[in-house]
Amino acid sequence: MFSFLLYKTAVRFAEAINVNSLPGAKNPDQTQAYVSKNGAILEITRLVFGAFGAIAVLIIAIAGVQYVISQGEAQKISKAKNTIIYAVLGLIISITAYGIVSFVLNRINVS
Repeated sequence: MFSFLLYKTAVRFAEAINVNSLPGAKNPDQTQAYVSKNGAILEITRLVFGAFGAIAVLIIAIAGVQYVISQGEAQKISKAKNTIIYAVLGLIISITAYGIVSFVLNRINVS
């Protein structure tokens, strides 16, 4: 809930900024195209990687339940542990990939 409110606040703040008045805005049309194109790409990547993250957290929760109800059976415990490890790895990869995409898109200049 808190992250949703934080996201909405950030979106409202970003919408209120006049990008044409920012320092370094040489051509307002180019600046607007840069913001809208990269903004759309960032929004899509945020949604995709957010979905990956939500799926990974769901898999971790399911594997945790499997671990708890394994009743000491070594095969079930091993399967649950491996599932948790791979889901956490996937979550780390997803977060890292989102960071890389965001970094690259923020460094691209439209000329």
